[in-house]
Amino acid sequence: MSDKLSVLVLNAFSDKNTSNDKLFQWLKKYWLEIHWWVKHFMRELWVWKTLRTDEEILIELFEWGEKSKFMKMIKECCKKNTALHFVFPLEYFELYYPFLEKWNLNNKVFLHVVYNDVQEDLEKIEKIEKLVDTNKNIVIGSLANVDYVFNQKNNWRDLQKWYDEIWFFQLQTSFTASEYLKKCLSEEKTVIDPVSFIDSQAIEDWDICFIGEVDQEKIAAVTKVFDVSKDESLRIKFNNFNPIFITKQLPNLELFVVKSPYSLYHNHVLIEKEHLSTLPEKFSDGEIRMIQIWDKEHLKLLNKYFNNERGVVYDWHKKVRCEDKYNETWELAVSANELILKRFSDEFSNYEISFLSFEDKSGEYVLEYLDIVNKSWIDVIIVCIDDISVYSTIDFSKKNLNWEILSNVISEKFWV
Repeated sequence: MSDKLSVLVLNAFSDKNTSNDKLFQWLKKYWLEIHWWVKHFMRELWVWKTLRTDEEILIELFEWGEKSKFMKMIKECCKKNTALHFVFPLEYFELYYPFLEKWNLNNKVFLHVVYNDVQEDLEKIEKIEKLVDTNKNIVIGSLANVDYVFNQKNNWRDLQKWYDEIWFFQLQTSFTASEYLKKCLSEEKTVIDPVSFIDSQAIEDWDICFIGEVDQEKIAAVTKVFDVSKDESLRIKFNNFNPIFITKQLPNLELFVVKSPYSLYHNHVLIEKEHLSTLPEKFSDGEIRMIQIWDKEHLKLLNKYFNNERGVVYDWHKKVRCEDKYNETWELAVSANELILKRFSDEFSNYEISFLSFEDKSGEYVLEYLDIVNKSWIDVIIVCIDDISVYSTIDFSKKNLNWEILSNVISEKFWV
């Protein structure tokens, strides 16, 4: 390794994947296995260790048989008339669908389907409907867009619409899920409210509810709603819980999540957090000096992965947050990207390790950043748009590159 290491993070928290495994070969340099998830890569980078992905763990948990942890937990909760209500994000369709295909218990499974895009997810919904036709114990109970269910902005009004639909059937239809979405498409609706179907069944006391979203930050609001449904006293313990949110009281509801969304959560959790010594900790212990500069957009998530999801911001040698600056007439005077690069340019020579994060879809600031680091010999790690992660020191002497050209240069010439 050369004298300095710099980590530049661009759109680092996208969940999209790439099929070009050549761009991940550099990971082997640090004994990290090839994978497709940038969030997971960030954790592997910080702990400097190969980790199993959440998806890999869940596939194992959902396998049928005596060793299946999830099925063992479900069977322990199931009684004769117990129903499983599965909040099913279509983003993880390939992960959960094989589990549904093998469902052979007499208990009903009501799928509360959460889609991202109608056009992209319609085929998945039609595939689920074919499965429903062959297994009468599986029912599509409701349908909602991801923004109504897994919102991180605490939009309680939208969440109430979805909650009312799965508990009180406010907007029920006799259409099938695919027919309903096709009808909405034909009417060119830009907003589709949550809807329930006539075969659905409200969640009852002693039922089981499983929220299948993997990202624990996305389920914080919806899990609080279910928690309050179980225990009304929690309403005042959640600092940001909407006081007028209407819930149905079911004290014996069995609630399952993939990861614990907050400290007050005391229900079933499938994946427990693994706490490991992080890369910044190791650098700090070795008295290697670091400068950390990032934009406001990525601050929370970067801290999460820097600190191994502990929810604690460690005070390393240097930590700077950069935000857009406006003048008196509210015109943008200095962008966060400009501030990041200015502070980096002024101070990076004083530190062995540099961590940066900003978004730059044009490639303008990336080129300026690379011009800075090329003045001093620095190894560069880039986690970039489209989830392409590469490692190199490359000649970026070409001028006026747009982002598409820049991506091609990265793909062709980076050290892989």
